[in-house]
Amino acid sequence: MLYVFVWIIFRRWYFLISLVIIVLGYRHVDNAFGFSFRKPEVASSSSIKVMSYNVRIFVRSTKEWIAGYDDSMVKFINKENPDIICLQEFGVRPDGLAERYKPKEKDIIDKFPKYNWVSACYTLESYKYLKYGLVTMSRFPVIQKFEYKDGDGQVYCLVTDLRANRRTIRVINVHLASTRLEKHGKEFLNRMFELEQDERFKESKNIVSRLTKAFQRRAIEIDKIAKIIKTSKYPVLLCGDFNDTPQSYAYGQIIGSGLNDSFDKFGVGFGATYNGEYPAYRIDYIMYDPRFINATSYSRPKVMYSDHYPILSVIDLK
Repeated sequence: MLYVFVWIIFRRWYFLISLVIIVLGYRHVDNAFGFSFRKPEVASSSSIKVMSYNVRIFVRSTKEWIAGYDDSMVKFINKENPDIICLQEFGVRPDGLAERYKPKEKDIIDKFPKYNWVSACYTLESYKYLKYGLVTMSRFPVIQKFEYKDGDGQVYCLVTDLRANRRTIRVINVHLASTRLEKHGKEFLNRMFELEQDERFKESKNIVSRLTKAFQRRAIEIDKIAKIIKTSKYPVLLCGDFNDTPQSYAYGQIIGSGLNDSFDKFGVGFGATYNGEYPAYRIDYIMYDPRFINATSYSRPKVMYSDHYPILSVIDLK
């Protein structure tokens, strides 16, 4: 849709090309919009409650990234009491820094006393005053973990094998490449019609370039993740932030690898999980291998602690 928007601004007929492509993809509307009015199924005594949550460095505002810390997310997670938690953008204070910065990893992990098994990996390019990455916490024993980073050291996938209810399952926690348009995009949209046409065109090209690079990075990342799923010797449970919609290549690759989307079974409406300043989209997912796992519920508590809503699903192992 961004390409349509850009070309219409400059009165170029090229927008028709983008529009035709969107129309041809109308059949994907069932991925974007949930039509299920199915009630949650009765959970068994061995059911497992799963949460995926992009906690945005434990702050709501970008201005607080370095030193800010909001305990509301921790309290909410503990109240929901899931058995497996997949967190993205888990931000902590690096060793050696003064206490006026964020809490250390151990200080935050200790706030989750019910979870004895924790897997974590952090991006190599984390800032001087902050490190962030993926964390998976579980009530079930961890057998092994694997982590995957791109060429820049950006972590995008954490694989954790757990022993749950006498079965081994592979939990894949993902955070795909972001477009990183939040500040730049907002500034451009706020002053777009104040700019001369040449400057608007230049800024639009810059945004399109950023989007294209992010799409390319996500394609590389998701191809690797799809291979992990297809070659897994254990049932797969995938949670995380795709930074992409259900019409995307990334989503299609995961569905094509054999997983089901919990939202498809129980979701109603668009089910947006991003609640930031841009249009609300569903970009966070809990997916599972239907041959070995059955989802019995899906929910999206609309709490405004992060720029993402948490999502939860209850699963049974077949």
